Amino acid sequence: MAQFYNALKLAMRIICAMSGFVMMANAEALLEGQEIVKDEEVSQALIFDSDFLSIDKKSVEEERHIDLSYFAHKGGMAPGTYVVQVNVNGKLVDEGRKLTFKSWPDRPGKLYACISADELLNWWGVRASSDTTIATASTSDSPCPTGGVTAMVPYAQESFDFNKRLLSLTVPQASLDSATRLRTPPHLWNDGVSALLLNYNYTGNQQNHRGQQVRSDFLGVNGQLNLLEWRVRSDFTGHKRQSQQAEWNFSRAYAQRHFSRFGGGQLTVGNSSSSGGGSESVAFSGIKVDSDDAMLDPSFTAYTPAITGIADTPSTVTARQYGKVIFYQNIPQGPFSLTDFNQSGNGEVEIAVRGMDDRVRRFTLAQASSGLLMRQGAASYSASAGKAINGKGYIDDRFVQVGGSYGVWANSTLTGGALLSQHYQSLALGGGMYAGTWGALNYTLNGSRAALSAIPGHHGNPVGLRYDLGWSRSFGDTSVALSYSRSQTPHAYSYSGLLSTPAHSWNEPQQRETGNRDTLGVSISQSLGDLGSISLSGNRSTFWGSQQVQQYATLSYSTTVRDIGVGIAFSYSTLSRDDRVDEYHGMGRSASWQVKRIVPRYSLSLCHWGNG
Repeated sequence: MAQFYNALKLAMRIICAMSGFVMMANAEALLEGQEIVKDEEVSQALIFDSDFLSIDKKSVEEERHIDLSYFAHKGGMAPGTYVVQVNVNGKLVDEGRKLTFKSWPDRPGKLYACISADELLNWWGVRASSDTTIATASTSDSPCPTGGVTAMVPYAQESFDFNKRLLSLTVPQASLDSATRLRTPPHLWNDGVSALLLNYNYTGNQQNHRGQQVRSDFLGVNGQLNLLEWRVRSDFTGHKRQSQQAEWNFSRAYAQRHFSRFGGGQLTVGNSSSSGGGSESVAFSGIKVDSDDAMLDPSFTAYTPAITGIADTPSTVTARQYGKVIFYQNIPQGPFSLTDFNQSGNGEVEIAVRGMDDRVRRFTLAQASSGLLMRQGAASYSASAGKAINGKGYIDDRFVQVGGSYGVWANSTLTGGALLSQHYQSLALGGGMYAGTWGALNYTLNGSRAALSAIPGHHGNPVGLRYDLGWSRSFGDTSVALSYSRSQTPHAYSYSGLLSTPAHSWNEPQQRETGNRDTLGVSISQSLGDLGSISLSGNRSTFWGSQQVQQYATLSYSTTVRDIGVGIAFSYSTLSRDDRVDEYHGMGRSASWQVKRIVPRYSLSLCHWGNG
């Protein structure tokens, strides 16, 4: 009953306070001979005695007042702790975050989030300026400076919509940490359920040949353990042939976990294969750290040619593909470089830059792609260390391999890598470039040194040098690619090849004359719309120390008919040496379709060997 009485009393006081305010305003207007101003002309700051809203206590000391200054301005709200959503540059990065809000000293009711620089980085991937110590804290025990994010990040803007419980931050692109490029913010990651899974498959085969039976059995077991953020995988296989001992083997045993630092990646411990690092991939046992593009937002992964230029006035940029607008953005006066749009298909993109003076500049972005090209500012990396497997024991199998690529400019990417071991060293450097109507170009140079003398029966330290060139361009629905690779020396070794070289196999001059000298490749693909696609590819290779020439060509066609994928391919290859030419003709057909959860497939291949 007492609570009801207090609530009724509070309501009466509010009504009395508002009535008194209106009466005083009317009286003042009448005394001055003026009309009562309209609501929209009244000052935004409404002030009256808050003692009318005081709540009675047993004594005057216990009487609590409500500070109405927080509500005197439009949109004002009292400081406190609220659960909010957070947007950074228009992207939702946090949900259900409990934050403490404080009021600006010079603007009561205008709130800012009270967070520290570490929380700003760890929660939302925004880096604070290094000179935030100049910002004074609200109070001696407050972890945040007065003004919150705007005091820690230059040129930042912060707004809080209390009705939507939404905190919106606008920060410069340079202040964004690489974690903001992730597809899902790290604090929303779910490690899944801890579990142990086992999969197995058994294959038995029995053949009858001229009255003799030959039987073989194969057993494969795949084990998976999920524990917290770790994923443990292992393969176990067994193989037995009739009248022979069974062979058991553990392979691909490793533990893996993800991390969000450095743009996201995977940490792998155990048996794995290195990621190349600008050179070869090596099977090894050890530790590996790789970036993972699958963890990134799609807008950061696929390369798109940059729209670059200089705007004489504030302008608008419009991109059209197949007659449809796929990108539109306002830009200020000055240089610009835009990559935040995605293309589809192989059609060219028409660009129009319209200034305030209504002048329009038009140009075309040709479609071209290269495996080396990355968006400006995008990066990939890999690092591996451990012991290589499948060696003969003569070459030191301990090695370290690193590699990475970085989009240095709008349409240019640099890449490099190195592999270091006691008996082998290699270095790879290269780059890719989008050249507009000329298409996409890439170049890679590889150098290596092998201590061949460490293997019994061999001598010398051969040095290898090889370069690779690539070009690609799309003409409407037709894509064309060319590649050329040449080894400048006849004795280039890979690390895996050196490890597997046996002792006393052959002498060094013979080895030098068996390497690949150059390879020329071409590929053409044509989209036929609803009818499918057709492609033609081929290459020609020559070898050091011989007149041997190898040629290969493939023609393939694929389409989909009523959810059934159909494909057919024809292949032809020749190997000429001395006065002999070996020919190979092949044809393959395939079809696949899905019925509920069953995915049957069949294939047929026909081969023919002949001598020319």
